[in-house]
Amino acid sequence: MWFTSSIPASPDAASLVTGGNANDLSFALDWSAIQAQVGDAVRVPRKGGDAVALLRVGIDGLPEVSATWGREAADAVRASLARRISRVLNSGEILGRAGADEFAIVARSLRADQALPLAYRVLTRISHTPVEIVQARDHLFFTASIGVAVYPAPGLKGADDLIRAAERARTIAQQSGGNRVVASTDSIPI
Repeated sequence: MWFTSSIPASPDAASLVTGGNANDLSFALDWSAIQAQVGDAVRVPRKGGDAVALLRVGIDGLPEVSATWGREAADAVRASLARRISRVLNSGEILGRAGADEFAIVARSLRADQALPLAYRVLTRISHTPVEIVQARDHLFFTASIGVAVYPAPGLKGADDLIRAAERARTIAQQSGGNRVVASTDSIPI
C-alpha cells in the first residue's frame, strides 16, 4: 500500500549562488557506504519510538540535462542539489549518492512520524530555487521523486527490505509524474 502526495514548484525563488568547486560531491557518501549505514542503523537496538528512515530522492529531469548539455552540466546540477539537500538535514541524517540521478538520505534516529516532514523539506529545498546551467546560459527548476520507508515496521525484516521499500516508493513517485513524496504505508503510519 502506498500514500502519494505532491507539492508544486515555485518559480519565484532567488537564483542560485555557488562557491568553490561547483561539481564537488565529496561530502556525499557513495551508494555502498549508504547501504552500510542502513545496515548498521537497523542492527542498532531502537529506543522507545525511534526509527530509521531511508529516503530515495530521484531528481526529475536530470537525465535530460546530461543528454542536452553534457555530463559536466549534469554534474554541476547534482553538486548544487546535494548542497541544498545537505542544508536541510539534521544531526544523524546522512546524504549519499544512490545513482546517476538519485540521492539517498539515512535518518538514523527519528520518530516514524518525522520521516514525511523530512521528505517534504527536501522536496521544497530542491524545487523552489532554480539551478544555473552555464552551458544553457539559463537557470532551470528541478523537482524530485522521493520514496520514503521506515524501520522497524511490519513486513520489513532488515536493511534489504528497507532499501527495497524506499526504492519502490521512489519508483511510484516517478511513475506518478514526479514532484512528489510517496511513502510505503507498510512502514510509515499515515
